[in-house]
Amino acid sequence: MAPSMFASLPLCIFVVIWTFATAIRVGDDPDTNSSSTNSLLEFDPVGPPPPPLPGSRLMGGFDPPPFKYGFMGVLIRGRSYFCSATLIHDRFALTAAHCVDSMFRDYKVLLGINKVDDEAKTAQVIPVAEVFQRKWYRMDPLKEDLAILKLEKLATINKYVFPISIAPYGPHEGMAVTILGFGETTRGFFRFSSLQAGYTKVFSFQVCQKIFPFIMKDMFCVKGSARTCIGDAGGPAIHQGKLVGIASFGPIGCKRHYPRGFAHIHQFQGWIFNIEYQIHSTWRAF
Repeated sequence: MAPSMFASLPLCIFVVIWTFATAIRVGDDPDTNSSSTNSLLEFDPVGPPPPPLPGSRLMGGFDPPPFKYGFMGVLIRGRSYFCSATLIHDRFALTAAHCVDSMFRDYKVLLGINKVDDEAKTAQVIPVAEVFQRKWYRMDPLKEDLAILKLEKLATINKYVFPISIAPYGPHEGMAVTILGFGETTRGFFRFSSLQAGYTKVFSFQVCQKIFPFIMKDMFCVKGSARTCIGDAGGPAIHQGKLVGIASFGPIGCKRHYPRGFAHIHQFQGWIFNIEYQIHSTWRAF
């Protein structure tokens, strides 16, 4: 299916939302028997890519040990798999702001799985009660691409489902990170499938800004032996078991040698804690 143009940015940068369809079934929940739709922001880079780095990639990468990353989830919109989601608390998950619409009510988060089409007894499908987007989030140009999902009920924390802690520091150039996603593994054939993991490094902000001129300090870029693609938006970047970023955007066509953009979680940590505090009325650290 051809991509549809969503918005236009300066310097001939285009935002594209790709939509694919395929039959998917998870467990016995009828709301998940649907076509698969996703929303990953893809931009036309300015200029040539940086020099390539050797190694494997998240697309066609490796399967992590079962349930090693129990905080990793799938965002379901209506009857469609849409983006990834990252559990940070038994009541809250994070995703990219462009994956959600605060006026749309029928969201769910699927947790406790390694493959989305498994009828896993470990799976938890939890409706989203409320969506919080940053006040200054916008698409043109992209800014503050982060959203909090308040779950309708507490996730059952066990060895299959558990939250990840937010790092008390921000990423820096050269930092080794692990990225995760349920998204596309072979370009041209999209289907939410098994969880994939890959290794990469935080890339130079100055160089990335030359390639994607719209990025600001609320974002950072990664580049290395792994790359995100369609369906991976909302998934985490992890450093030493702590959350440092949420997947946001990449180059059109998931081009191999270009960096990928992530929301800079440390920049939003106060906002995240404040939302949690307002809801529970008492301070509870993640």
